[in-house]
Parts: sequence; C-alpha cells; structure tokens
Amino acid sequence: MPRGMTDIDRVMALIEKRPDGHWIWKGAKCGNKKEYGQVRFRGKKPVAHKVVWILLRGEVPEGYEMLHQCPFTLCCNPDHLRTGTHLENMKEAREAGSFMKMPSGESHWNNKLSNRSVEKIRKRILNGEKQADLAKEFHVTQPYISMIIHKKYR
Repeated sequence: MPRGMTDIDRVMALIEKRPDGHWIWKGAKCGNKKEYGQVRFRGKKPVAHKVVWILLRGEVPEGYEMLHQCPFTLCCNPDHLRTGTHLENMKEAREAGSFMKMPSGESHWNNKLSNRSVEKIRKRILNGEKQADLAKEFHVTQPYISMIIHKKYR
C-alpha cells in the first residue's frame, strides 16, 4: 500500500460510483464468471463488497454473510447490501433466478470430448465396439467411456 494510503482510500480507488447509486468494483474479480470483486485485506482475499461493508459499517456478525439487495454482484454500495445467513442468500438467489447453471458438455472446464465425439462413441457401442478400444482411440479412460454410455456425462 502506498505511504499514507488507508485501506478505505485503497479500496474506494477501485470503485466507480455511478449516478444511479451503484458502486461498481473495477479491481480484481473472482467467482466462476468473475461476478464478484476481490481485494487483499487483512492478509486474505475476501469479496470486495464485504470489505467495503467492514470499512464503512463495521464487522460482519459471525455466521452471517453479505447479501446483495440490487442485481449487480459487483456493486459495493453498503446501502445495496445487508447481512444475512447463507440459507437466506441461497433462497434469495433461487427466487431471483440467479443461480448459475453448471456448464456441461463442450463448455465444461474439464471437457475432454466434443459433443460429436460423444455421439459417435454412443453409436459405436451400440454397434458392439468395446469400451477399452474406444477409450484408447479417444484418449480417455474406460470409466470415462462408461460414464458417457450411461449418460452420467452429458
């Protein structure tokens, strides 16, 4: 931290205060879709909106987390946040339809085969080819082929 710069100065320098009242985080991001701000604070890397809350409103009570009251997960305005339990947070996210769907198929982070290859494998198994032979050809394991056949994968 530059000399003379307080935590609040450092954090607020990474926020764009918009005329509509949202304080949008412009620094580092985290989350599956980089949907949350993240900042180094007290030797850790918590979400930015929690750090802003702590700096402006005080500590978050034990067993509570920060819940957004606006649709922008990058918003750090404490007037758009409240404390609540994890259960409340999940319930509100579900009601708002903001639960992320896990990527599957070709878009999954650990994908090994294209959708077309998966369909080829399924057809060739129906034609009597062996799982072990297909595993070698497609450079995957036999259990992976089994998961494809039993539709535990895609």
